[in-house]
Amino acid sequence: MKKDNIKDYAIDAFRFYVRKGRPTYEGLMDEIIKQADQEAKQEIVGSSGGIAKPTEYAVFRREQALQMHEAELLDILAVNKVITMLNINETGKRIMDALEAIYFVHPFRDFERGEISCLVIKAGQEKLFCSEKTVY
Repeated sequence: MKKDNIKDYAIDAFRFYVRKGRPTYEGLMDEIIKQADQEAKQEIVGSSGGIAKPTEYAVFRREQALQMHEAELLDILAVNKVITMLNINETGKRIMDALEAIYFVHPFRDFERGEISCLVIKAGQEKLFCSEKTVY
């Protein structure tokens, strides 16, 4: 089969989405901001008074954290949009079922050789009740 880096990236984005606990874009952004706020608070409390404006520093830390996690946030946003588009009609819901049956199964480890083919066959026979070709 021909290697397709765009397909691989999309698959990895969905698997990342599952590893993160299926967050929304806004939920992940809030999580990153809360973590940045906690880190800023610890740095301010732990410092010897060298920071003159703690509120400005907290805002700076938030912006810095969001910049650092920009790629992750954009991946989650893209996945959220695809899932929203797929859940509009019955065909999209079946596509989403196929994605879940194949790519959401073991998100914390790499696929072994031939594992995707096995998952496609299993999904077609047990969950989607269609041919392997239809699942692909």
